Amino acid sequence: MGKRSFQFGTWNDKPIEWEVLKEDDFKTMVITREAIGKRTFSSKSKNIWKESELRYFLQEDFFKNAFSKEEKRRIINTKLTDVGDSKDNVFILSEGEVSSLLNPTDYYEQKITGCSNCLWTRSPFGNNSYQVIIKRGNCDGSCWKSSGDTRAIRPVMYIKK
Repeated sequence: MGKRSFQFGTWNDKPIEWEVLKEDDFKTMVITREAIGKRTFSSKSKNIWKESELRYFLQEDFFKNAFSKEEKRRIINTKLTDVGDSKDNVFILSEGEVSSLLNPTDYYEQKITGCSNCLWTRSPFGNNSYQVIIKRGNCDGSCWKSSGDTRAIRPVMYIKK
């Protein structure tokens, strides 16, 4: 049986389908069913979520354009303590969240195929040259790539019930 899903917002003139990851009495954590596209993490070769271009894209372009005023009011600005206390409306999963909230193969099931189409997480690895990403398809486990590489993204957010 699949995860509960619903439509919320639009991107590239198409409704966005969201899957429920977890919920409590007040809020629901959701992730896009499919990648909304591919982007670099940062062209400045940093693996710092708070300073990344991907974070800026999700907060500015994606958040501002994908949701109506009413939908924006339902999105909870979330403090991410694992990456320098950033406060984000929309973000991507950490490597730990992928492991605890999803069977990692569920994270990969989407229409983008092949090893070259890994998904970003916000979890740093080592020095400022690399960002942890989770491989998909025929590639299992984690891999490390330059933060300037283009990879798929699946936005995540909390919404008010």
